[in-house]
Amino acid sequence: MKHSCNIVKDLLPLYADDVCSDDTKKLVEEHFEECPSCRTEYQKMKAPLASDDATNMESYRTSEADSIVKVRKKWKKSQKILLIAGICIGALIVQFLAVIAIALGLFSVSTKTGARVEACSIDDYDRCLGENSDATYGHKLKDSWAIFPESPATRGTLYNFNYIYYNPWDPQTLTCCSVTYSDEEYANELARLSTIGTESYTGIYSVTGAPQGYKLLAMAADEYYGFVYAMVPEDTASPANTVTYVGIEFCNFFCDLNVKNYIPEEYLLEGLNVTQGNPYRKKMMKENF
Repeated sequence: MKHSCNIVKDLLPLYADDVCSDDTKKLVEEHFEECPSCRTEYQKMKAPLASDDATNMESYRTSEADSIVKVRKKWKKSQKILLIAGICIGALIVQFLAVIAIALGLFSVSTKTGARVEACSIDDYDRCLGENSDATYGHKLKDSWAIFPESPATRGTLYNFNYIYYNPWDPQTLTCCSVTYSDEEYANELARLSTIGTESYTGIYSVTGAPQGYKLLAMAADEYYGFVYAMVPEDTASPANTVTYVGIEFCNFFCDLNVKNYIPEEYLLEGLNVTQGNPYRKKMMKENF
């Protein structure tokens, strides 16, 4: 033999794939004529893959692909679970912070939003404040609102009625009206209001006294919710037998609404300040929170 079997076996893969030179091909073919063993080795190399081996290889590839698919599905599912969990946790945190902020009165809501009812028609009085008033406008100072007459239209002449109920987070009500009574009904109304009496109110929300030119007949004052009161003019030249009623209700130590936009300034308690930055609120927040 011109060439050893080891050299030819090293060349067999190149020869089988037909990627060798013509001289190498000639060398290998000449060796085949002399060496049946290398020729047999080459034939095995060129023989097609056995069916069992091919099946096993395809099964392996399919199994590997299935495993990859399963891993991808599990990863996508995990991503969805993490995303949903993140959204839920985020929503809970936002809700918790909002509740804390609202409870502490750290922010107010624009008066352009929230449930809002305005009325100035005398026919709306019973719906808003009368004995059969709509429960939707429920007042926190339920007993205090008894200062307002139940149905003044049947007892006297109601005028200057103005009412706004606003509920962005908690109910807020600003209202006022005046009623001119007959002599008998006026006496009855004075007697009724005297049984309610006047609670101490000076110092709350910077109030220094009753509205100028008026005498308080009844007053319900709350350091958290506000004021409800009834008064009569001190000037004898004013309309006789006339009682004016005012309600200013809110919570969290301030009112979102501008009180002066809904209640004539002459009806407001002297020094009253229920804006968000009022000094009384700062004092109460410091003492209670």
